[in-house]
Amino acid sequence: MGMNDKHDYDPTKWVDNSEPDIDAEHLNKIESALQEYGVSIDELAATGGTAAKVKATDTYGMVVEALGESTAQALIDAIANKVMNELINKNKIVNNLLATDASTVLAGTQGAALDKRLVAAENAVAQLNSDASKIVRVPVLIKTGTNILKLDAGIYDYEDSNASDQDKLSMGLPKAMWHSTIFVFGKHNSDGTGYINIFVIDCNADSSTIYHNFHKWTNWSGWNKISIGSI
Repeated sequence: MGMNDKHDYDPTKWVDNSEPDIDAEHLNKIESALQEYGVSIDELAATGGTAAKVKATDTYGMVVEALGESTAQALIDAIANKVMNELINKNKIVNNLLATDASTVLAGTQGAALDKRLVAAENAVAQLNSDASKIVRVPVLIKTGTNILKLDAGIYDYEDSNASDQDKLSMGLPKAMWHSTIFVFGKHNSDGTGYINIFVIDCNADSSTIYHNFHKWTNWSGWNKISIGSI
């Protein structure tokens, strides 16, 4: 905010050779400051001593267009309004995500905290979608060489009449069967632990036979045969 220079100021008008009530050095500082803004004591007195009558340049366009002429009082009022009603009191800035006062605002550091939570939520949704995609109704065809003991939860079909018995047994099958349906329940953890149930139906046996193997956290229990008879 700057004030218009409307007066030819004489800095010796107040301080002359007489003994001053205020020392000349400090009084001249006051006079110099007034002269810098283009206002004299006479002008202030002529306006009745009110800021409303002192013309001033609105440098930043707070009241009128930028660099337009306004009054000191109008600019003071505009600044006071901005401070009271538009600027944020630092006591109203909270640096947590627990505040319930509607008049408070979040500190900038909470942006990173919100982003971290958002990323975690997005990852959780992606994992749920991935897990849901493994819940299938149509069996997935697996090839010779697949280790059935490492399959994710789901339903699988295996059929290969050309594979050797050794190839079939190397897949983890309970016997050298060339056609089977495999059901896997449970989840393998990254460290190899977990609770997994595997059921294998021998689709080419003379009688219906189901084999079961259970992984109890760290080890497989081994295959057990479940024979099924007619009702």
